[in-house]
Amino acid sequence: MTALYREGYLDAAQLKKERLSPEIVSSPAYPVSGGARTVPAHPFISKCKQCEEIVGEKSIRDLERRLVDEDGFGWSVECEKGHRALRPLHPNEFLTVVNGEFRADKKMLKEKREGSSAADDHRVPGELYSVSVAISKSRASGVKGLLYHYEALSPGLEYWATVAVPGSIDFPRSKFVLHVGRGVSRGFGMVETWVVGERSVKNLSNGCSVLYALSPTLDMSNPSQPSTFPRVIDLSRAAAKFGLMSNTVVKVGRVFGRTMWISLGWDLASGYPRPWVVGRAAGSLLVLERDCSDEALGALAYLGTVESVGDGFLPGFNMLVPLKELAHYAS
Repeated sequence: MTALYREGYLDAAQLKKERLSPEIVSSPAYPVSGGARTVPAHPFISKCKQCEEIVGEKSIRDLERRLVDEDGFGWSVECEKGHRALRPLHPNEFLTVVNGEFRADKKMLKEKREGSSAADDHRVPGELYSVSVAISKSRASGVKGLLYHYEALSPGLEYWATVAVPGSIDFPRSKFVLHVGRGVSRGFGMVETWVVGERSVKNLSNGCSVLYALSPTLDMSNPSQPSTFPRVIDLSRAAAKFGLMSNTVVKVGRVFGRTMWISLGWDLASGYPRPWVVGRAAGSLLVLERDCSDEALGALAYLGTVESVGDGFLPGFNMLVPLKELAHYAS
């Protein structure tokens, strides 16, 4: 939103309207590795720390069946070689989806070994870490006892995301520059974006029982008692944005996923930071109380829900994909 406003694609009136009635919705951006798009790992998959074997539920079909039937996962406490030191991949690692299975990209999950150089890992989407001394604005010198810790991504990495934009806005389709961080001068880098294609809502031929979270989940419908996931989802709003008719309300019976603190970002219109809230991490799994075959359910993947934050509203949460259709959304 900041970049669209700064570059003249949105004026002040449109920016205010977006704050009160959001229409532009972006998903989180996830890494592309070897030309394949990745998605956050779900909670039932791990990696052996010794031999790096992937342990857990890899098949999307089996994962959904076990969640719906509640027959348990028979969770492994060791890999096939008998090693018991397993590291959960949810929520900080990413997997590709190939032929209905979650697969690990060895380059992405590779842990940097002692003595290896940056040149050895140039193909690995890694992070660079540095610590800087805090600077006093008045004296322009270091302040004792204060340290800032920064994380920087290696240059040249590629990510993918979806953006839902109303037809009234002329969204830039090529080489649109986004500055990373709050403001241009205080940013920590920039990314260039391209629109590579358009998507439509996919029909659900066999219904849906489990939703996969492409974004963090949250429910602020009752600000005094916020929830980490939506227990009830009204599909009418998402349906209307795509020109569909729906009065369907789906209910979530169970959720599996790590809770986390979520920054709601910076409110450009008011000039103040939004609060932090507790939600569920992307990659979480939500099991519905009943199957749903409403076409509007597919719209949640692109629009999610709009959550109440202070005196405004914020989109980009609860972007939920029918688990069995995940391969389509990540292709």
